[in-house]
Amino acid sequence: MEGKDGKTEKPTPRRRSKARKEGQLAKSQEVNTVVVMVLALIGIGWGVPHMGGKLSGLLEFLLQYHVGETWSVELIRELFIGICFFIGALMAPIMIPIMIGALVSNVLQTKPYFSMDPLKWKLSGLSPIKGLQQLFSMQSLVTFATSMMKVALVTGVIYIMMKSRVQRLVSLQYMDLGAAVIYIFRTILYMAWVVTVLSIIIAVIDWIYQNRKHEKSLMMTKEDVKEERKSQEPNPLMKRAQMRKMRELTMLRMMAAIPDSTVVVTNPTHVAVVLHYDPEAMKAPKVVAKGLRLVAERIKRIARENNVPVLEKPALARSLYKEVKIGREVPAQFYGTIAEVLAYLYKIGNDRIRSKLTAGRAA
Repeated sequence: MEGKDGKTEKPTPRRRSKARKEGQLAKSQEVNTVVVMVLALIGIGWGVPHMGGKLSGLLEFLLQYHVGETWSVELIRELFIGICFFIGALMAPIMIPIMIGALVSNVLQTKPYFSMDPLKWKLSGLSPIKGLQQLFSMQSLVTFATSMMKVALVTGVIYIMMKSRVQRLVSLQYMDLGAAVIYIFRTILYMAWVVTVLSIIIAVIDWIYQNRKHEKSLMMTKEDVKEERKSQEPNPLMKRAQMRKMRELTMLRMMAAIPDSTVVVTNPTHVAVVLHYDPEAMKAPKVVAKGLRLVAERIKRIARENNVPVLEKPALARSLYKEVKIGREVPAQFYGTIAEVLAYLYKIGNDRIRSKLTAGRAA
């Protein structure tokens, strides 16, 4: 789908969110109309048979007052309240479904939505040029065509159905009044359902059109997408500051782990990798710190200050630095070499290694 003005890119989530906040939603008024019509007809079909009883009740209510009775404020108030209750009970089966239908149809199309932005006063709304553009826009033509289609539809249905029932309608004068009223009511209700079914087809077409139109209106150019990405990216200075802070925190964590580590293997001056091994809690040694050049020198200095053994193992140091990330256990391919390092430290009598390995064997 390609939008106008070279807009070939699909809208981003941010573009959709902004349009929704501004009240730009894909919604078909025809769908609302059809849902209201269906529920209204259901309400009429269910409520009309019960209206006879309500009319009888109203007649009894009015007949209890004598014609020659003195009218007073209390009497008028009582009559007014009684008639209001009657009208409410009479219209409730029709009005309640209509209100529910209007609410549900909107929610189903737009999902739960509330925004004050569409209510804000805009100076552009007073522009006569913009008003003329909207008057002769494609949307106005589609709305006009839909309205004319509905008028033609209703007129055609009424004409066809009345033409086929002319003789029956003429014979109503010879029928009982109640039967004639029931026939007229059923005929009107049937015509209303036929119009409603046909209106559903129009509503489906209009809903598809409105969704496609809305999607096209949200389309973006390649430049729009690039600008949005730039606006979402942090400021370069802020980004550099964040990266610097992250490096500082990583460095602090590494240096804090050195005093409790097991051994430092070096290259001997360019690379330093710190290993920690606890036989009771770990399956394999873990790399807790590593660094190059100045960082490597700092690692070795802190290790010596805390009596952590520093061994020159150039090949092992380079391999561990390249292949193992900080916080990860060493792969099985290094087990043999690291076992030799630990055995050497045990042999030369390193207290740190002796205590840990002895505890591990005892466990």
